[in-house]
This record gives sequence, structure tokens and C-alpha cells, in this order.
Amino acid sequence: MISGLAPLFVLMSELAAAGIVFTERGIEFRKWPARPYVPTGIKNKRTNDQSRALIVGDRVRWNNDINDQGTVTETNWAGVTIKWDNRGEQAILHNDMILVERATTKLM
Repeated sequence: MISGLAPLFVLMSELAAAGIVFTERGIEFRKWPARPYVPTGIKNKRTNDQSRALIVGDRVRWNNDINDQGTVTETNWAGVTIKWDNRGEQAILHNDMILVERATTKLM
């Protein structure tokens, strides 16, 4: 069981992001009709298909950080292997590619 206030804070943040507020009268929507809501952890989730579309030689980056990039060195049915510029090689399952995205290349 997770103790402390962190889980409560996360829950309250998600509810507030969904437009649900707690008032003296009870639970209310900030606006009606409620706006579409996507949980924080899913907002920018990469799909398995996006991960499977990577090919050897593709440049990727971690968590949208241009200083944390790497090159795809292997792909298979389960995931990809990435050689990071600032650290070693890492094998990542397709389902765990949420924070990895294809790096954009700018021609000067």
C-alpha cells in the first residue's frame, strides 16, 4: 500500500484537470458540458504501431529532450534497441516506448 499524501495529490490533480472541483455544496463540474479529458499519463502516449514503425538508423529522443538522443540499432517483434548518444545501448519493449519519440532532423 502506498502511504503519504502523494497518491491523494495525484488524484486531486487529475480530477481538477478533468474539470471536477470540490465545493461547500459538494462535487461540481467547472463547466457544463464537461470538456473532453485524457489522463495525464496517456496524453502523449506513443502507440505500439508508432514504435513498430521505427527502423534501424532512425534518430529518437527521450522525453522530448533534444540533448538526450539516440539511434535505433535493432528492431524485433518485442521492441527496439537504442544506442543513446550520452550513455550505452538500451533495449526497450514496444509497450514501454511512451517517452521515446522520433527525433526531428533540421537541415540548415
